[in-house]
Amino acid sequence: MWTKHIIPLLCFLYYYQYAESAKFLGIIFPLKGQVIETQNLLLGLADRGHDVYLVIGEHAAAELPEDMVDSKVQLLTFKTRSADVMAFENPDIQKTGFMAFFEDPIEKIIPRKRLAYEFMLRKMLITEYTEDMLKDRKFHQRIEDLGIDMVILSNCFALFPTAYLLPYKHNLRHITLSFTPLSISGMPLLPSVMPHPLSPFSDDMSFLQRTVNLLIYKLDDWIWSPPRIPDRYFMEYLPGKAKKTPDDLMLLSELFVVTGKSAVLDYPQLTLPNVILAGGLNTRPGKPLTRELQSFMDKYKEGVIVVSFGSLTTYLPTHVTKKMLEAFSKVTHGVIWRFTGSKLKQVPSNVKLLKWLPQNDLLTHPSTKLFISHCGNGGSYEALYHGIPILGFPHFFDQVYNGNRAHIKGMAKIMNIADFTSEELLNNIKDMIENPTYMTAAKKLSAIYRDQPVTSQQLAASWIEHVLKHGGSYLRSPGAGMPWYQYYLVDVVIFLLCIAITLLILGIICCKCLCKLLCKKVKVPDKIKTN
Repeated sequence: MWTKHIIPLLCFLYYYQYAESAKFLGIIFPLKGQVIETQNLLLGLADRGHDVYLVIGEHAAAELPEDMVDSKVQLLTFKTRSADVMAFENPDIQKTGFMAFFEDPIEKIIPRKRLAYEFMLRKMLITEYTEDMLKDRKFHQRIEDLGIDMVILSNCFALFPTAYLLPYKHNLRHITLSFTPLSISGMPLLPSVMPHPLSPFSDDMSFLQRTVNLLIYKLDDWIWSPPRIPDRYFMEYLPGKAKKTPDDLMLLSELFVVTGKSAVLDYPQLTLPNVILAGGLNTRPGKPLTRELQSFMDKYKEGVIVVSFGSLTTYLPTHVTKKMLEAFSKVTHGVIWRFTGSKLKQVPSNVKLLKWLPQNDLLTHPSTKLFISHCGNGGSYEALYHGIPILGFPHFFDQVYNGNRAHIKGMAKIMNIADFTSEELLNNIKDMIENPTYMTAAKKLSAIYRDQPVTSQQLAASWIEHVLKHGGSYLRSPGAGMPWYQYYLVDVVIFLLCIAITLLILGIICCKCLCKLLCKKVKVPDKIKTN
């Protein structure tokens, strides 16, 4: 008899869940790694009964691996005029842009060529890619028909700030997803104790390091200050809308979710209620491997080394791959390497090359002993989650910072990919596998990271639901958008110094005047003449 009552109740609860559901739209910088990270947050929302969509240009969508986008995430594409937006994955362009440091060591210190390419890429995203997104009428009609409730903008703040025009055009509330805290959120970014993501320092810095760290903060703010949005965008594609700057639009974010920070792997830092530290959105239990990969893992009783330099890296010089293969040929372990370069002539029998690999599923396998990585944000947290030591070869961006903090925590060792020998690589591999301290540190950090009330995905999803329901204005600090000299009271300190100096000068003047007055009143008597 009880089934007559419980079944209708379950049906009611099921449909009630979807009656309360919302529709979320994700916008990304068109890069495979960004798809993975943003999709994991969207999947967290989908698991809570919401409908989720991901916006990407059709040429970029065509480049995605077939099984990368989950069936729960619906792609919304817009027409793009060319595939140039994906040019950064071209090995020839990487050779003279992102990876120019291989041929020019000075690039490691002053990345002129890389910055030149990044500016070119940002210009293309702000002009061609943005305009293509704004003028596709069918795409915008689709958004209107769907009735989107909230937009999630992922890492658009630097190279693709005009992405914020999309929610502005449709009067949609939005949140910002970023790998690093943004000053515009109001979060205190103190150069004295918080190393910049592009710096190699820890939170314990010397005077010189703090000076350099401050200069990096200011230089980065100056280089990547948001550009002016072309006026014609407002006239042609946003008629009736007031002109806004990217900063104006970012300030409207109801929440800032930081994907590169967690209390376990990162340094302790100040934060605000509207800034959620959710490092490791992509961390999750592994799935079973394919029969081919499982067979390879079982073949090597000593264990397996996983090698991946991220979705962005498609170019490695021949002399680098040669040194790596030479070192790999001398280990007794199996090696699975995500390799997208030109076909190699001689590959050791223990090395398996794949253009795309299930990185998370390999890292969770008990046979995996070491992760050789570029120290990207996603891979760093996957290694943390599964307790796998990292032998890092940071390239650029925040990778140096990520590698350094993992090294300080004891779970990583760092090498220079532009300057190493096969013997050094072989010795470091042996040391990290044979020396238990690295694995012990990794497993301890993994246990701490997993021992949280909720996962990063659940934390971010719950807060997004919260601001969707209640709004995020009450979480926002008055410091958000405030000029730095006001935020850090530089203007107040200067004002008080001016008052103090003025009072001091007035005091000195008064003392001098008083001394002169007293000297005039006191007369020295004439000497008495004696006969």
